Amino acid sequence: MNTPEQDAQAVRELEEMLTADTLRPEDRTALRAIASGTSIDQIVALIHNYYGDLDRSARTPRAFLNLHLGMLIGACTRIKITRSVLRAASGMLDASAEHLEPFAVGYGKEQMRSIARLLREAGGI
Repeated sequence: MNTPEQDAQAVRELEEMLTADTLRPEDRTALRAIASGTSIDQIVALIHNYYGDLDRSARTPRAFLNLHLGMLIGACTRIKITRSVLRAASGMLDASAEHLEPFAVGYGKEQMRSIARLLREAGGI
């Protein structure tokens, strides 16, 4: 975990990199949008759009590429964790359904299995 001083230094370095002569104003705007993304989906889409322009990629300082790769690796890790949690929860519900009495009060076997299926679909598994 970074200290507030380290975070402030990183922000200063990022702002300094934005002054690179090779960047165009629209590049700077796009880079700031990536840095201020609010969701994994938005950040991934912005990075994809940014580097989809080969000329813009070529004129962008390498430090940004390293930063964005780190952001994408973090996003992949969070997505993987989410899928593994959903997979585990789904498996537990399926296993629990096997032990319910046929006429149990509350959730029955089919309701448990239905929830497990929805969890698998939500996680793309």
